[in-house]
Amino acid sequence: MGIPGQFDHPDYLRAVDRFLEACADSGKAPGIMSTDVGEARAQLEQGFRCVAYWGDIWLYAEALRDGIAKIREE
Repeated sequence: MGIPGQFDHPDYLRAVDRFLEACADSGKAPGIMSTDVGEARAQLEQGFRCVAYWGDIWLYAEALRDGIAKIREE
């Protein structure tokens, strides 16, 4: 689409709407990846039925940051 990372771009938002419509028309469950809880909730309300919460690399990085912070506290 030529708009990498611009998830609020009107062209992207129209494409998401078309995707949701195509899934509804074909009886398929639409899926998407979310990066935070609020976004996941909004996507479920929007009509997505399969929401992947983050990716393994981001979850791993968050766990490492949390663990290192706890180690440094003590």
